[in-house]
Amino acid sequence: MRPLLVIPVIAVLVACSSPSPPLVLTNRGVGQATIVIAADATPAVIETASDLSDILRRISGADVPVATELPSGVALVLGVQQRDSELEPLAYHVWREDSTIYFSGGSERGAINGVYAFLEEELGCRWYVPGPLGEYLPKREAITVGDVDMQDAPDFKSVTGYQRHRDPEIGNRWQRRVRLVGFPWQMPSHNWQNIVPWNQIDEHPEWFAQLGSGRTPLQMCTTHPDV
Repeated sequence: MRPLLVIPVIAVLVACSSPSPPLVLTNRGVGQATIVIAADATPAVIETASDLSDILRRISGADVPVATELPSGVALVLGVQQRDSELEPLAYHVWREDSTIYFSGGSERGAINGVYAFLEEELGCRWYVPGPLGEYLPKREAITVGDVDMQDAPDFKSVTGYQRHRDPEIGNRWQRRVRLVGFPWQMPSHNWQNIVPWNQIDEHPEWFAQLGSGRTPLQMCTTHPDV
């Protein structure tokens, strides 16, 4: 009879990191978090912190105050952190660490962008056009946040010319909320006369649009192969 072959079985236990419990910002009309900014914060950061507080109140009915010192409980810290100093200026980084959510980025403007990216992607806020008509803020009995780690940067070097409103304050607020602030100002829309100079109309009238029986230097003939 063959001897019994005993094979030892080694159980390998793999420790899996479990998700953090939800972080409660507001619950049933009661605020349980504090927005924290630096004591010497710039007007742009102060305005953003105030806007964040107001938006959270309008979503949940709860007051979330703005302070310059870390609370003992949940904190929403708005400001550039050292770990993000190498990011592009308009890039943002939003992450949770224990009971604190950091709104950081490659610059102050990037950190501000992080606030509105968070409101859009985590809470479902939308600002389609400037003013109340284009605003959507979902109502919630409680605002809770799980594990958050958001990081992104603009895909374009410049985005300009979309903030116009008859009330400059409304236009500027909307521009900040949809993350259009801080780009280099570039407006190449009236540039055709530099590509095909108007003084070329005598030598090359076919390059310019026909208007009535003649040609106009104010518009190129965009269907002409040379153009």
